[in-house]
Amino acid sequence: MAEYRAIRVEKGSGGFGGPLTIQGNEKRNKVMYITGGGMAPEILPKIVELTGLEPVNGFKTSAPEDELALVIIDCGGTLRCGLYPKKRIPTININPSEILIYLGIAQGVTALGFDATQLALRYML
Repeated sequence: MAEYRAIRVEKGSGGFGGPLTIQGNEKRNKVMYITGGGMAPEILPKIVELTGLEPVNGFKTSAPEDELALVIIDCGGTLRCGLYPKKRIPTININPSEILIYLGIAQGVTALGFDATQLALRYML
């Protein structure tokens, strides 16, 4: 049986919204990333290390939505940056843009002990 630990992602000094708590369990035990060309984002190894979640490359394969504890995207539009939060799946967008500000996504996220000032965070209350 795997051990899952909670992490907290907080906004940076220029951000708003949050914090977002990521907590995996036996059912929701995956972090899926859907990022440029399927490349793993820089923050993925640290999130996996701290949470115990299993990484899934969303461009190469998929996972049932009820198994996702977190989704990491790099979307500047409304499709993916709204799709997973609407389904109540915590989502971190690593590609902030003006439209993300409009959607209420926090910019300047700092979290997990590394420089994440360019992250944007989408969360659902």
